[in-house]
Amino acid sequence: MTVCALEVASHVIIPVRPDRFSVLGLELLDAFITELPTLKQKPKLIIVLNGIPRSNYDPAVENILRSHPRFGGLTLSTPLYQSSLLAANPSYTGFASDKPGPISAWSYFEP
Repeated sequence: MTVCALEVASHVIIPVRPDRFSVLGLELLDAFITELPTLKQKPKLIIVLNGIPRSNYDPAVENILRSHPRFGGLTLSTPLYQSSLLAANPSYTGFASDKPGPISAWSYFEP
């Protein structure tokens, strides 16, 4: 299924957490896509830093990623910060848009 999705994709959005294992995973995914013989046209990679803490954040891994010769220019400038709204909670079963909070995702779709 992964190969099928890659064969029809024009872009691949890759969320990367600010840790060394995520950068390693990014390198492995890039090698997998690059070496796939069935892909006539390789999808473009879009890398987004995900799960960035709002305080006490050490940007060392982010700096490594942004200065990486292959991935630096593919990394979006704005990261996705940690959010309790979307965090998994074992005591809650449902969708994030149903959680009470200041903004409901469904409010964007209401007339």
